Amino acid sequence: MELKVKIPKRMQDITLNQYQRFMKECGDESLSEDIIALKMLEIFCGVPVSDSYKLRMSDVYNVCDGINKALKETPSLINRWKYLDQEFGFIPQLDDMTFGEYVDLDKYIKDWDNMHKAMAVLYRPVLTSVNGKYDIEEYKGDSYWELMKQMPLNVVMSSMLFFWTLENDLVKVMIRSLKPEEKATYLKKRRSMLDTVGITQFGDLQKRTSQN
Repeated sequence: MELKVKIPKRMQDITLNQYQRFMKECGDESLSEDIIALKMLEIFCGVPVSDSYKLRMSDVYNVCDGINKALKETPSLINRWKYLDQEFGFIPQLDDMTFGEYVDLDKYIKDWDNMHKAMAVLYRPVLTSVNGKYDIEEYKGDSYWELMKQMPLNVVMSSMLFFWTLENDLVKVMIRSLKPEEKATYLKKRRSMLDTVGITQFGDLQKRTSQN
């Protein structure tokens, strides 16, 4: 069967909405590699399952391999991105984050289903921009929730990896002052927290799909 398929070549070709659906439907470790492959074609390429069954096996695996390569990217922090005519900017000064922003960010960033809400805290419309510096709109809660679902996945991952790296540096400093038994307890809790956020799940899912 001949079928034209648009394959995401870069992480930026995948939207947050697509990846949220993928994490929700393929996060179960009991799923077979064949089911994951079908879901990849359906979610990232728009190929109905009924059509996927008619494709050559080699073509299916080639497409999945291309998607896996896109998901393996580790982007540096992307400060600004654009959707249609609106440009969005990452919070210029994290130290200036309000208590309300922090509460919402802490609540939403722990769950992939709510990641678009967390991104609405971190990225806001750019109001002014001069010599690379910019000001962003005041946080307005749910104003941009739906729009953030269209955010390129590389922007999302760049901000999550930024916090992951920042926290890693803080952890290295913190554990130096802890007693051996306290270190073990703290690191166990930290691992549990990261599993909830989805960063380690993302890495595990990458490994599974790559191996499959």
